[in-house]
Amino acid sequence: MICPKCNFVMSDFDEECPRCKRLGQTPSQDGTPIREMPNTDNPVMNDPHPQKSKKPAWMLSLIFPIIMITALVVIVKFGPTSAIPLGISAILPPALQHDQPGTLQGEVFVATKGGTSYKLGSVRVAILPYETIRPCAEKINTQYLERLKTLGPQAKAAEEDYRQKQAATLSAIKASPDTSLMFDNQPEYDRQRAAYDANLKAAQDAESAAFKKYLSLDAELRKVISGENLYDNIVFPTPICTTITDADGKYTVQLPSRTSLYVVCAEASRSIMGDTEYYYWMVQASFEKQEKKTFNLDNHNMADSGNEDSLLVTK
Repeated sequence: MICPKCNFVMSDFDEECPRCKRLGQTPSQDGTPIREMPNTDNPVMNDPHPQKSKKPAWMLSLIFPIIMITALVVIVKFGPTSAIPLGISAILPPALQHDQPGTLQGEVFVATKGGTSYKLGSVRVAILPYETIRPCAEKINTQYLERLKTLGPQAKAAEEDYRQKQAATLSAIKASPDTSLMFDNQPEYDRQRAAYDANLKAAQDAESAAFKKYLSLDAELRKVISGENLYDNIVFPTPICTTITDADGKYTVQLPSRTSLYVVCAEASRSIMGDTEYYYWMVQASFEKQEKKTFNLDNHNMADSGNEDSLLVTK
């Protein structure tokens, strides 16, 4: 049913027009419908073309910083990957987007000059932050160079002294007494023989002492060069993680960040015909934004390789 006063559609239960009752208006004299009077108390209701409300610009400018701060707090407290479920990682800077856990894997082995490779199992591999291990590497290099600078000349001088004593012994051997005197002048022969024996013994004793000194210094120098005592008096920081290579010399570790610069450290030894070779690695490695990185430790990056990524310089 339609109200004849204002054309309002009434329900079957309305006895009078709700709109007319609310406005308290009476019909016009000519019976024309009465238009609803504008509500002067609410200007929005009076706008024939209402617009959506706009938030102040300063409120909009705070939205992005708030999201960024929230993302950083979540990452610091729960780790980089925790921001992904929140949909925050898409708006993070590129460095933070890639700052996620990664897998570092590789093999530890050495190759002989003949081309034979030996896999080094049961080798402890430690991963440390670059900035943490660098002071230790610098101390190791300094200690190594100082020992080499001291022992090198000493061993060379001892070797030269031994060669001189060896030549003196040969000269003493050649200065034998005149054997013809054994029949013509036995007392003179006996005197020459006693002097010969005394000179030879003195020369041999001097040669033996020089040889022992040379061997001692040479052995110590070889230890320095081989790296046997490379880590003497060195206190290493706590690594991020450690692992042990398997029978095939392989290792795998999980690291917390792909953007950090790490240093892979390991040491091993191998017996060869009664002698021992020592191998040391302290090599910087990065993921280069890869989820999984293969990083081998071999002849090309060990301490005496001269590799630019090696923190150790023993060549």
